[in-house]
Amino acid sequence: MKVLIYSRVSTDEQAEKYGLDAQRHALRGLATRRGYTITEEVAEEGISGTIADRPGLARVRDLLRSGQADGVLIYDLSRLARETVLSLTLLAELHTLGTVEFLARPSEDTPDGKMLNTIEAAFAERERSKLIERTKAGRLAKMRRGLVPCGPYPFGYRPEQPGKGAPYTQPGGLVIVEDEAKLVRQLYAWAEEGISVRQMATRLGASGAKAPRGGPWSKPTITKLLRNPVYKGTFILGRLTSDKKQAAWVRVERPEAEWIRITVAPIVSTVTWERGQACFERNRSRLVGRPDKREYLLRGLLVCGVCGKRYVGGASRGRRVYRCSGRDSLLGEHRCLGSRELGADKVEQEVKAAITDMLNNPRRLLGAEQYQARQGARHGEAEEVARALPDCRARRARLLDLAVDGTVSKAVFADRDAPLAAAGAAGRRARQGGRWERRSGRPGARR
Repeated sequence: MKVLIYSRVSTDEQAEKYGLDAQRHALRGLATRRGYTITEEVAEEGISGTIADRPGLARVRDLLRSGQADGVLIYDLSRLARETVLSLTLLAELHTLGTVEFLARPSEDTPDGKMLNTIEAAFAERERSKLIERTKAGRLAKMRRGLVPCGPYPFGYRPEQPGKGAPYTQPGGLVIVEDEAKLVRQLYAWAEEGISVRQMATRLGASGAKAPRGGPWSKPTITKLLRNPVYKGTFILGRLTSDKKQAAWVRVERPEAEWIRITVAPIVSTVTWERGQACFERNRSRLVGRPDKREYLLRGLLVCGVCGKRYVGGASRGRRVYRCSGRDSLLGEHRCLGSRELGADKVEQEVKAAITDMLNNPRRLLGAEQYQARQGARHGEAEEVARALPDCRARRARLLDLAVDGTVSKAVFADRDAPLAAAGAAGRRARQGGRWERRSGRPGARR
């Protein structure tokens, strides 16, 4: 039997027994003992088990639907999901596509098997809740002791690691990394000299110094370093929170009274840090005196087809243009070289004409919606027929066994096999049609 190996680990579980290598090693051994052939190994790292729409699971579904694999091996039910309802929903879906086996036991689609799956899913959800509870309690205990509870840690610092039972000796439990601290001090020195942020990025790029997250130095990166109060000795926690705005979650700033401040070792003096903030105010006052009178109606709305970054407005030889933000010379070898400038007047006129045409012909919008609805219905019917194909094959196989054993006569076999054969042929046609649609990239495409 051809099988897939699916493994998953979230960020909080990296240090536990659920490491990806451990899961893969155990599942390879299971496949060897059962005599299975491994078609593909699908792994998801740093993804929570509470998320239903995961790329790895989508890949597993596609491989099972296409017949490239007959089943999937999973370490245990908690690797599939960490919520009871989600676990049982995903498991029921996978059962319709093929077999599912865990390391310790097969997953049976029977009343007793469903009961066992429900119990195991409930324990997995409880384990996750307890893990979150313990993590929060540990972080709160560290904050009460005046220590920075967790990362990511600011550029120029690393966590102190005292021996077992030994006390922390550094304020906030953070140690200054001198190589990085030198760059921070240099940035503040340049700010006092009146050097612009763009010039700072150019100088750092020319020096070969590494940015906090690798890659080229950028203006936002330097701005964050110069704005961060940790460098004057104040680490702030809880400044931002998540808030639901319409259909999306966004990061918003909490009231300052709710911030948690932790004292750490400063890299620059308070006076130097305040002078760095004055640098921004000085640059802002200079720009206010010469505001750009040009308007760019599509700024941030156009997307580069080469690198995926947004287009921004600018001037070229006295005319308005849109250019990819990825063409910035500060990006060095990572800059976008395949995009081109677009004349603002021409692009805005084309967009305006397209919008006007749609508004003047609302039937086009209605027609597009009806077309998509029809294609979606056809695609859903085809998928339903294709999902029934494994069951149809199994029923035909059982019927053939009965005919070979002589349990049913040839006439009965022919009578019962005809509708199953027709259903199997319809399922194969639906599956092949789905493959062609995915390859062609358009719904309803035919050979």
